[in-house]
Amino acid sequence: KERAAKAGASEVASDSAATAAHREEAQAVIDAAAVTYSPEGVQAIRPFLLDSDPEVRMAARDGMVQLGEVDAVPLLRAAAGKLKDQLEIASFHEAADLLALPPWSETTEAQDTIAEIIEEMAR
Repeated sequence: KERAAKAGASEVASDSAATAAHREEAQAVIDAAAVTYSPEGVQAIRPFLLDSDPEVRMAARDGMVQLGEVDAVPLLRAAAGKLKDQLEIASFHEAADLLALPPWSETTEAQDTIAEIIEEMAR
């Protein structure tokens, strides 16, 4: 019994180390892709959206938001459709909604503000 307990504890430690290593590796890939601020970053992060580890999935979702590419919207929505946890599904949809918003510079508020600045500078 004692050997079995030690073997079980050893397997848990090994699984835990493997999980931690996987998370670190995934986070490194996601972080590197997110700071490219280019569409290629979407493809680098994409495989992690449906990772078996929920922490990796959340890191991928956050990486997509940080990346800020509208190309991520359909990927986030598709991934949400394959998830089971309702809070996680909602967070993926929320991230997609955020990325689907137009840039501030394209809003009426921005255009009015820019016009005012130009008008003041002309005086």
